[in-house]
Amino acid sequence: MPTLSQRIQQLHASPIREILAVISKPGMISFAGGLPAPDSFPELEPGPFPKDLLQYGQSEGEPALREQICLDLRQTGLRCEPSQQA
Repeated sequence: MPTLSQRIQQLHASPIREILAVISKPGMISFAGGLPAPDSFPELEPGPFPKDLLQYGQSEGEPALREQICLDLRQTGLRCEPSQQA
């Protein structure tokens, strides 16, 4: 039976994660399924939030939220970086 470190070396990146990472680039227009243009959304009152928050985000999570979580965890003494993945 392979050890945990051997199994981790065999992991491959998720194609979905790669697609969602690319769409976060400024000016990117994705034709991937499930990612409609924000201009096509019905006129709803989402409050003070921009329309792009109605879209799927990065599977790693919103960068600002990841940063805030790390700041909170550092105050408890844990070493943490927003780029870390579980």
